[in-house]
Amino acid sequence: MFAKLFPIFIAILGGILVAILIRLNAALGERVGILESSFVVHLIGTIFALPFLFGKFSSFSFSRLKQFPPHLFFGGMYGILIVLSSNYLVSHIGMALTVGIFLASNLIFGTLADHFGVFGLPVFPCDRRRVFGLALSALGVGFLLG
Repeated sequence: MFAKLFPIFIAILGGILVAILIRLNAALGERVGILESSFVVHLIGTIFALPFLFGKFSSFSFSRLKQFPPHLFFGGMYGILIVLSSNYLVSHIGMALTVGIFLASNLIFGTLADHFGVFGLPVFPCDRRRVFGLALSALGVGFLLG
């Protein structure tokens, strides 16, 4: 039972943290500027990650990075674009609609990526239940739009 519930708990916690992160980043962006706040939060994230990266339980090595294809490193660039866009959007359309649109588009892309095994990940076929879930997600965003 724990093995099934723990990943769900982590996902819920992650979702809450993303919502908090979006609001805090937007508040910082309103005070110092969108680009500047993105730089600051990524710098703080890097500093926070360093002890974990170079701690005694990590096997990280810069030399190993050369063996991976370049597209695997685009996550940092995407992270900056996500922070920039959320910093802008929260001030213009609100946190609920920003998060709602992010979640709906994330679910749609995630469902397609699962169905086709994008990026070499395992395939999880799309079925009627998933399509119904996507429709409910889109309906929820529609309600948020008003």
